[in-house]
This record gives sequence, C-alpha cells and structure tokens, in this order.
Amino acid sequence: ELGSKIDAVTNRKNNSKNISELVYKLALKLGCNQNTAMAYFCAAMVYDAGFIGVPEDILTSENISEDERLTMQDHVNRAEPFLNFVPETYRKIFFDAAVYHHENEDGSGYPSGIKSDSIPQVAKLIHVVESYNSLISRRNYKAIKDKESAIEDLLSKPNMYDQTVVKALDSIV
Repeated sequence: ELGSKIDAVTNRKNNSKNISELVYKLALKLGCNQNTAMAYFCAAMVYDAGFIGVPEDILTSENISEDERLTMQDHVNRAEPFLNFVPETYRKIFFDAAVYHHENEDGSGYPSGIKSDSIPQVAKLIHVVESYNSLISRRNYKAIKDKESAIEDLLSKPNMYDQTVVKALDSIV
C-alpha cells in the first residue's frame, strides 16, 4: 500500500514493484540468503517514502529552484516517520534503503557523503537498480535507453555505482 502511495506521489507507475523485484533478484545473484533478499525486496518497495513528505508543488514542478532541488534531495531524511510499521528486527535495513540510496562509491552522493564499503548493501542495490530503471523508462526530460545502453552507462560511472552490482544486474536483465 505504501509503495503504491509513493508511486502516485512521484508519478512513477509501478516503480516500487519494478525496483523491488530487481533488487530481490540481484540480492540472490550476489549471494544473499533468501531472508535477506526478501528483506531487501520489502525495503525497496518503500525506499522513497520520504517523497510523501515533500510538498506536492515541488514534486510536480517542471523547473525547480536550487532550494526546491535541495528539498527534493531531502526526501532521504523524511522517510523515517513512514517506516514505523516495520518490525524492529528489520528497521535498520529499511532505514538504510531509504536514507542511503543516493550515496556514490566515491563519496560524492548524499546525504552523508559516505563511500564504497561504508554504503549499506541494500542502498547500493537500490541505487544501481533505480538508476537503471530510470534509464530504461520513459521520462519527460530524457530519451529512453535500451537495456544494453543503460548498463553501459552505469558501467561508465565507477565513481557512482558499485561495478560488481552493475555486472550482476547485467547478468539478470
């Protein structure tokens, strides 16, 4: 239900489902056990919950100011109140997914500027899958890419994406 609400707010039809399914397959491909892969699947379903806390006029605006862009980026810090339903055992995975999915391998991401091994695995998987999905999906502001071109794009940015994760994604899509 929360995933559908996030998709409606962000105007990305089936995004939560699509991201979750690929994250699950990717987690298994990378050797995660079934329980971890399922926890990642569930976390990926709601990783963008913070967008519910972003004002609608900013989410729907064609052109946003620098302050509005920062508000959009702050969605990673607005997710926690929407994740209270998650059992304590799994809350860290959900929190890591929501907060750190825009961190880059070289530390240039946000919100914390952490890098490489400091980025939680679930966040790395979501970062790669979300970027891949964006590249192969229709958006008003860019042309759609085929799967091969999308993977090439991700492989060309080792400063942003964990290349082991990208190569594993390439083997399953």
